[in-house]
Amino acid sequence: ATVSAWDLGYISATECLVQLDRTLAILQKLPRYRGHLFNWYDTQSLVPLAPLYVSTVDSGNLLGYLLTVSAAVSAVADDTPLIDRRFRDGFSDTLDLFEREAAPVMASLGRDSARDFRRDVRRLHAHLEETPKDLGASGAWLQSIASELTLLATRLHDAQDRVRHEDAKVGSAAWWLDAAASMVAERRREVAAFIKSPEAVRTGHQELVSRIVTAANQFLDTTEMDFLFDRDRHLFAIGYNVTEGRRDTTFYDALASEARLASFLAIAMRHVSQEHWFKLGRLMTPVGHQRALVSWSASMFEYLMPLLIMRSYPRTLLNETYEAVISRHIEYAEGLDVPWGISESAYAVQDGGGDYQYRAFGVPGMGLKRGLADDLVVAPYASLL
Repeated sequence: ATVSAWDLGYISATECLVQLDRTLAILQKLPRYRGHLFNWYDTQSLVPLAPLYVSTVDSGNLLGYLLTVSAAVSAVADDTPLIDRRFRDGFSDTLDLFEREAAPVMASLGRDSARDFRRDVRRLHAHLEETPKDLGASGAWLQSIASELTLLATRLHDAQDRVRHEDAKVGSAAWWLDAAASMVAERRREVAAFIKSPEAVRTGHQELVSRIVTAANQFLDTTEMDFLFDRDRHLFAIGYNVTEGRRDTTFYDALASEARLASFLAIAMRHVSQEHWFKLGRLMTPVGHQRALVSWSASMFEYLMPLLIMRSYPRTLLNETYEAVISRHIEYAEGLDVPWGISESAYAVQDGGGDYQYRAFGVPGMGLKRGLADDLVVAPYASLL
């Protein structure tokens, strides 16, 4: 998420590297079992919570993300604070979200307020297209953008004083405007530091990269996979209960599973043989004029989660599955008049302790699990996948 935020222009290179460094510093403090993080920790004390459990899919995801981060940080460190298309696009996204929330508020105050607001936003968008030629010009350009944002903040504050009741959109608009201002402030700091001493900024970035890669490699080098793998079945178990000292008796046996990233990495890292990949089931089902691999619950999580970092190749079984699954999810959701994005999620049932329950939800006809048509839960993260 942090690397993507940099890649999409929402945070600077320095902010990206600092956040990654802090995250990995905390991960290194967490108690582990044979290199694996446990499923649950107390977020204040960092003490693992019972039952101590290692999840195959979660460990596979973590290793995949650590490899991705290791490959990405060099490009992040080489990024200069020049105002480029990446920053302008990211800032424009944030400005659009502010405008969406603020426009109805301004419209409620009358035609003149709405017109003046639209004019200010258009002027700022036009300013974004004026690319600074060098770092010196970037500082002045960012200063002018900050001034434009201050003007918009004043208009929003005045509007808040004039509306008759507390409008939720005012608060939301202010949040996005603050986010835009933070982006500009962070980039101004980075530009100023680079102008003052480019050597220090480069050196600083490389130190962060070295710590990040060292920490990531430590996880990759010490994580054992053998105790999760059944060599008779050539399959990974769901996980391992450390408290009870036993491996689960159920296995990930389908290619259409969120655990295929763990399988892919275990093969690539020479923990298991390639034979394992071909032990993963490939049961098919028709989806309209297409076909798709059957999964356990036909959730977005199973089908799309590995694609966050794995490549997809045209004219392959997996690629055909992705297209068919997304089409079917859209069709199913439209028929029920809900957003599409059905996956495993917490839902509106609580246990005796008041904790919300969590389980898999999916689309009927593509999953082996029974009763998929009985419930309907849309998960926001699945819509975003």
